[in-house]
Amino acid sequence: MKAKRRRSEPHILAAVFLSLCLGAAFFFASREITALATDSCFRMLRQATLQFGQELKSNVSGSRQLLKLTARQFAELDGLDSEPALRLLSSFEGGSLISRLEILLPGDQILSMDGSLTDASDALSYEREKVLGEHISGRQNELDGSGMILRSYAPIVKDGETQALLCAVIDLETLPHFYSDNLSQEGSRLCVIEGKSGNFLVDTVHDYLGNIHGLRSRKIKEGYSLEQVIRDMDEGKSGQTAFFSNTAGEYLYCAYEPAGINDWMLMFSLPESVALADAQKIRRMLMLLAGLEALFLVFYFVWLLLRTRRETREKDAQLDRVQYMLQIENVLFNAARDPGLFEEALHKVAGMLQAQGAFFLLYGSHEGRHAYVWMGGDDAPNGFWENLSAKRFPRLSAMLTRQGSLLCYDFSSLAEESPREYELLQGAGVESLMLVSVRNPDSVHAGVLGAYNLGRRFFSAELLQSVVLSFSMALYNMESFLTIKEMGMMDHLTGLLNRNSFQKAMEEYEKGGDLSLCCVYLDADGLHEINNQFGHIAGDRMLQSVAEALKECFGEENTYRIGGDEFAAFCLGEDEEQVGRRIQALERAIADCGYHVSLGVERRERAPLVFEMVKRAEEKMYEAKRLYYQNRDGEQQAREMNRQLEDLLQEKRDLDVFRSALASKYIGVYIVDLRMDSLRTIYIPAYFQRAVQAAGGKFSAALQSYAEKSVDAMDRKALLALLDYQALEKRLGRGEEPQLLYRKKDGECIFLHIFPSPDYSPQCRECIWTFEKTKWNEQ
Repeated sequence: MKAKRRRSEPHILAAVFLSLCLGAAFFFASREITALATDSCFRMLRQATLQFGQELKSNVSGSRQLLKLTARQFAELDGLDSEPALRLLSSFEGGSLISRLEILLPGDQILSMDGSLTDASDALSYEREKVLGEHISGRQNELDGSGMILRSYAPIVKDGETQALLCAVIDLETLPHFYSDNLSQEGSRLCVIEGKSGNFLVDTVHDYLGNIHGLRSRKIKEGYSLEQVIRDMDEGKSGQTAFFSNTAGEYLYCAYEPAGINDWMLMFSLPESVALADAQKIRRMLMLLAGLEALFLVFYFVWLLLRTRRETREKDAQLDRVQYMLQIENVLFNAARDPGLFEEALHKVAGMLQAQGAFFLLYGSHEGRHAYVWMGGDDAPNGFWENLSAKRFPRLSAMLTRQGSLLCYDFSSLAEESPREYELLQGAGVESLMLVSVRNPDSVHAGVLGAYNLGRRFFSAELLQSVVLSFSMALYNMESFLTIKEMGMMDHLTGLLNRNSFQKAMEEYEKGGDLSLCCVYLDADGLHEINNQFGHIAGDRMLQSVAEALKECFGEENTYRIGGDEFAAFCLGEDEEQVGRRIQALERAIADCGYHVSLGVERRERAPLVFEMVKRAEEKMYEAKRLYYQNRDGEQQAREMNRQLEDLLQEKRDLDVFRSALASKYIGVYIVDLRMDSLRTIYIPAYFQRAVQAAGGKFSAALQSYAEKSVDAMDRKALLALLDYQALEKRLGRGEEPQLLYRKKDGECIFLHIFPSPDYSPQCRECIWTFEKTKWNEQ
C-alpha cells in the first residue's frame, strides 16, 4: 500500500505541478489576453470616435452653411422688422442640429421666430458677438433658464455693414437623441466636451450636463490619470482612459479626440463588460481547459487558432471597408472643382464590389451634372444608366423608395410584375443589381447610387450605404460651389457680368493677341434725377433697360456692369465700321426706351495695354457726359458747368501748391485702386512716372521695377510683400494701416504708410500710399 502510495506520489506531484503550471499559464495568458483586448478596444473606440467626429463636423458644417445662406436672404430684405423678414424667420422649420432661429439685434435684443423682442443684455452682448463674427458659442443657459443651448452666429451684412447677427439655437437637451440612435453597441456612451471649460455639450447617458472636473471623485483604473485627461482636453490632444462609472456600476473604457469644431473634444466609451467581453469568454474557456487539463489542451489551441484567424479575417474586412470609405472620401474631396472625380470614385466602388460598372444619379440637380457613370469593358448601351428614372422603371423605383436599398440577383419576379422593365434590363445585359437611395436634407428620395453585374454574392447593400453620404455631400458641395461662383461673377439686378468678371476679362485681354480690341465705356445719364424724382424702382428699370440693350447689341459674354450707372463692353477682332454699327444700334435701342447714355470708345490693334485703353475710354465717356449736360441745359447749364470747371481749375491750382509743399518731405503720394491695379497721383517723381508708363499704368509692376532698381536687397522682400492685394485688403478691412520703414540703395530711408481712402468699401477698394523721407532712428 505504501509502495503504491510512493509510486502515485510522483503522479500527484506531477499533477499538482501540472496544475500549478496550468494555473500560472492561465494567469499570465489571462493578463495578456486582457491587455490585447484592451488595446483592441481602444483602437475600436478611437475609430468610432473619429467616425462620430466626422459626422458631427459634417452636421455642423451643413447647419452653418444653411445659416449663412439664410443670413444672405435676410440681408437682401428691406429691414429686419419688415413683414417679409418676420415671415422668413417664422417659416424656419428646423433641421439637422438647429432647433430654432433668432436674430440678435444691436442693443442686445433678441428677435424670436414669433416676432417678439426680448432683452438679452444680462446674458448676451451684441458688440462682443459681432466682433467674433461667424462662430459657435460655448455652452449657455436659455434666457428663461429652462435648459442649456449653443448659439451659432452668422452676420447679416448689408452694404458692407453688419446689421444684426442671425443666431441658430442648438438645444443641448435634444442633441443626444440626434446621435443616440447611431450607438449600436449596448452601453456605449457618446460625449462632446468643451476642451477649455470642461463643460459637457452632449451626454447620451445622463439626463444632465456636467463638467469633466466632476470625474475627480471617480475611481481611475490603474495606469491612467484623470489629470492627464483634463490636460489633454485643455490642450486639444487625443488620448484614452478608464474610470469607474456609478451609473453603469463598472469601469468605462474611453477614447477621446478633437472634434475639429471650436475646442470641442469627442469622447466615446464602452462598459468593461462589453469592451472586454471577448477576453472574459476566453478566460472562462481557459478555466474549463485548466479543469480538463491536458486532455483538451490540443482542442483549445485548435479553437484559439480558428478563432484568431476568424477575428483576423473580420478585422481585415473591417479595415478594408474603412480604407475603402476613406479612399472614396479622399477622391471626392475636390469633386466640387473637378466633377471628373465622381467617375474615379465610382471606379473604386465598382472595384470594391467586383462589379462591371457603377453609377450615381441625382434628380433635379444642375444641368449636365445629374449623371455620373463608370463602365468597365463591354457594357450596357451608352446612355442607359443616365436614363434610369422612375418613369422607365416604376417598379424598381417604388421598391427603392420604400426600402432605401435594393439588392437583386434574380429578376424573375420582375418579369411577371413589370415585363417592360425586365426587358430593358435584359437587353442591357444586367444580371445583378445593387441600388441605394440618395436622400436630400429633407429625407426625400432625390437620386440613386448603384452598381451592376456584381462579381460575388452580397447579402446587403452595406458597402454602398457606407459611401452614399460621401457622394451626396460631394455633390451638395459642388452645387454650393457653383452657386457661390455664379454669385461672385454676375450682377443680379441687370443679369450682366459684374466688376469681378470685368477685372478678369481685362487680365485675359492683357495677355495679348493678334486681334484688335475695342472698349465701349458708357454711363446712364440722369440716373440720379430719376431716383430722386420717381424712386429707385424707376432707376433700377432704367439700368435694366440699358443692360438689355447692351446684351442685344454686344452679347452677354462681353458686357459688364462695373459701377452704379457705369457699363462696359468689349469687341474683339472687329473693325471700326462694325463697332460703329453696334454703337448706333445700342443708342437707338436706349433712345426707344426713353433714356440716354454717354459713350466713350477706344480701339487698339494687337496686344493692347488694356488698362490704359479702358482708362482712355472712361475719360472719353466723361467728356461726352459733360457735353450732354451742357447741350441739354443751355446757357444756364453751361454757366454752371463753367463755374464748376473754374472751381476745378482753382482746386487744381491749390493741389499744385499742395504738391509743391509735399515735395520737400514726400517722394510720392498715390491713390491706388487695388481691384484695377491702377493709380491716381497726388505727387509723383519723374523716375516713377516713367516706371508707371513702362508698366502700362499698372501700379504693382511699376513698384516692383522701382524696388529692383532702387531698394536695398535686405528690405526689398518686405516692400514687395505689400503687393499681395488680397492680404492687404483684409488688413485694411480690419482697420489696420500697414507701415514699412525701408532703406534705398543710396542709403536714404523711406517711411511707407498705407491707409484706406474715405470711400473705401467692398465696392471701392482705393487706398492711399505715402512715401516719406525720414531717418532710420526716427521710427
